[in-house]
Amino acid sequence: MFEKQFSAEAGQAAEPDGDAPRAALYEGKMGSSHRKSARMQRASEAGPVSAKLNPAGWFSKLTVAPRTVRIATAVLCVVLVGVFLYVPAQQYYKSVREHDRLEAEYAVIAERNQVIDEQNDSLAGDAGMEDAVRQKYGYVVEGDQTAVVTGLSDRTTDSSRDGEQIEANVLSSAVKAPEKWYTPYLDAFFGVS
Repeated sequence: MFEKQFSAEAGQAAEPDGDAPRAALYEGKMGSSHRKSARMQRASEAGPVSAKLNPAGWFSKLTVAPRTVRIATAVLCVVLVGVFLYVPAQQYYKSVREHDRLEAEYAVIAERNQVIDEQNDSLAGDAGMEDAVRQKYGYVVEGDQTAVVTGLSDRTTDSSRDGEQIEANVLSSAVKAPEKWYTPYLDAFFGVS
């Protein structure tokens, strides 16, 4: 059979039998098991199948130093913590700014109430009431002499007795929170107006 197939006569090989698998392979006729093994070989040379289907497998061919992986993981963790903590930090900062603004508003109202209390105390007695009527309405008692003075400014020197200097009501929008060195930066970062 060897002589028949591989004889050196005329440089040609004889026709193989139909049941000879080796000769079929040389002629390019593969059976199903041969095709399957050829597919498996091509797939293993091209890379793992999971790398083609799984996005995490895309990085399996990368060769990265362990230190770089640790640094990238740490940076990713810090970024994620910053993203997740931004909204609570923003709400906290806004509440702190609102607290500061309310304290400033309270201080303005307390000062206004103190001026009103001083006016009430001065008007409680007869002398204080008479003095207030003389200043506002020009009341003159018998025996007093009047004089008109010009050239003075319109601003009174004793604001505790002048009812027009006191604000009737303090508006919340009129009182601003006190500024500190970091507030312009944090206000811009957290969107506080």
